[in-house]
Amino acid sequence: MYSQLLFFALLIVVGGVVEGKEGDAKQTRLEIAVFEYPPLYHTSVEDEFSGIIGETVKQICLEAELDCHFRMRPVSRAYQEIERGVAQALITVQFDRFNKCCIKSDWSYPWRSGLFSKHPVDQIPISLAELTGQSLILIEGWQSPYSFFKQLPEAESDGLLTVHRANTTESSLLMLQNDRANFLWGGEEFFLHMELMKMEPLNFIPLLKIPMVVWFSNQEPELRRRFNMGFRRLQAKALLNDKNVLIKSLMAERYQAPLLSQ
Repeated sequence: MYSQLLFFALLIVVGGVVEGKEGDAKQTRLEIAVFEYPPLYHTSVEDEFSGIIGETVKQICLEAELDCHFRMRPVSRAYQEIERGVAQALITVQFDRFNKCCIKSDWSYPWRSGLFSKHPVDQIPISLAELTGQSLILIEGWQSPYSFFKQLPEAESDGLLTVHRANTTESSLLMLQNDRANFLWGGEEFFLHMELMKMEPLNFIPLLKIPMVVWFSNQEPELRRRFNMGFRRLQAKALLNDKNVLIKSLMAERYQAPLLSQ
């Protein structure tokens, strides 16, 4: 009888320990929604998540003892996943649309975007009025052009300009190269794609500077706290440069090149 009681007691204890471990794993796991945006974050030639920001966020996760998993999605779906609570976090620019669902990280990266064109720089528009009668390429799901050209939806619906939409950075550049439009909205990182695609460099005028951050669901304050702690630890170890990404020596060890077709 005593041995049976001891056996059941052990089962309860072991079961409690196993359950506790599973609970800890759930607390430390972090699901981050992302989309292909090389060289900042992307699927690498080794079929792993990498990039300048990608490797930095991975290192912050290590410092914070977070088990980070990156959910590669199309842009629009990545945004929806954080807003619907499917993902716990999202890497993207600091857009107002996420203020209701999420809280941004203390970590940030300075990101610049603007207009690319074959036209000389002095002929590239810097206002929506100057885009009247022109044609513009946007990447599906991107919010940054609307942050700068706030009346763009109305201008498009009123027929003041023609908007073409592309699914990827690569296809948007090909559209501009093939004269499908006069201008393309994109980020400075597009120059890397031009090199990979062996394109002649386009002219670029930066119009919007906005931080790139990790957004955390309002339901995950503890995960955000731990991520911020990891960020501060990297800062204290002097492992981040002035743009808040890994220092050159560490980045050289870890960065993996993107697949060409992104």
